[in-house]
Amino acid sequence: MLDYILSKLNMLILVTALFAIGSYFAFYLAQSLEKQQADTVLSQITEDAFGVINSSSICHEVTLTLPPYINTLGRSEGGNKLYYLFQINSQENVLADLSTDPANALIFSIRTKKDNQVLSAQRIVTNAHIQIFEWDARSGTTDPLTALKIPVPDALGNIFVTLNPVAAPTPPENAVKLVKEVYNGETYLYVIPCSSRVHQCETNYGYAVARIKSTRLGGVYNC
Repeated sequence: MLDYILSKLNMLILVTALFAIGSYFAFYLAQSLEKQQADTVLSQITEDAFGVINSSSICHEVTLTLPPYINTLGRSEGGNKLYYLFQINSQENVLADLSTDPANALIFSIRTKKDNQVLSAQRIVTNAHIQIFEWDARSGTTDPLTALKIPVPDALGNIFVTLNPVAAPTPPENAVKLVKEVYNGETYLYVIPCSSRVHQCETNYGYAVARIKSTRLGGVYNC
C-alpha cells in the first residue's frame, strides 16, 4: 500500500514538474516572439525616420502606420494578439560632451499595456531640433492652435507621448507623421501623432503647421 502511494506521489511530482517546465518554456517562447515582433516593427519605423532626417531636401515627410497588435502565443488576454502602447521620447544634448553641435535623441519604444513593460526600444541621434506634438483624439477640437499640444517635460527633462494604436470609440492613435524642415539653416524634425482614418494625419499636420507659423516672424514655413 505504501509503495502504491509513493508511486502515485512520484507520478504527481513528475507531472507537476513537466507542467512547470512546459509552462516556463511556453512563457519564454512567447516573450521571445513578442520581442522579435516588436523589434521588427521598430526597425521599419527607425529606418523610415532615418530616411526623413538624412534627406538632402529642405522638406521631407513620411507617415508611419502602426500595426494594431503584435503576435504572441497566448500570453495575453487577446489570445495570440498582444495589444500594446507606442511611446515616442525626445532627449536633448545626449552627446554634448562629444560634439560642439547639439545632438538630440528620438526614441521609439513598444510597451505592454498591462504594466508598461518595454518590449523593444530603438534610438536615433540627430543634430535636428526635435519637436513632438501631443494629440488627444477624444477632445474633438478643430482649433488649429489648440488641437495639438506641446508635451510638458518630466522631472528629468524628457519629453514623450504615448499612443494607443487600438482605441474605441475615438479614432485610434495608430499613425505618426514625421516632417523634416530646414529653417534659417537649422534642421527641424516634427513628430505628429495622428490616425490613419478619415485623413486625420493631413488634418493634424495642418494643425502643426499653424502652430509653427504662429511662433515665427511673418508666419514663415518652408514646407
